[in-house]
Amino acid sequence: MTATLAMASTQATESPVPFFSRTYSEAREKFLAIAKLCGGNLTHYRNFDAPDPMEIGLWTDVASFGNPESKLVFLISSGTHGVEGYAGSACQLDMMHHEFYRGAPLSDIRIVLVHALNPYGFAYDRRVAEGNVDVNRNFVDF
Repeated sequence: MTATLAMASTQATESPVPFFSRTYSEAREKFLAIAKLCGGNLTHYRNFDAPDPMEIGLWTDVASFGNPESKLVFLISSGTHGVEGYAGSACQLDMMHHEFYRGAPLSDIRIVLVHALNPYGFAYDRRVAEGNVDVNRNFVDF
């Protein structure tokens, strides 16, 4: 965690390498640390239904920035197809580092980052969620 905070607070790099993670839990730790550092409003949703043999906890985390009353909302999610979460998470981390940490003005918009929409697939390098469900193709609009 200390290295993550140091990366976000002192490293002015154009390389995307520090934003990529080797595991779901590493990506989650980086996301939470940078979101907190950037003043994001965090909400956490645990998936208690998915098998968790690693006992790491499977979470979808949401960070929001900017005006909470704005009717303009920019939503960016990562990890719908679990294993794609590595790239999506890196993009979200890079955005927070290069925009929010440096004080990009967000008075007229709200930006919401959903990290690990499919935490099971992300944690186990699978495209599908628990039960072999493709979250993208089986999404139910209630």
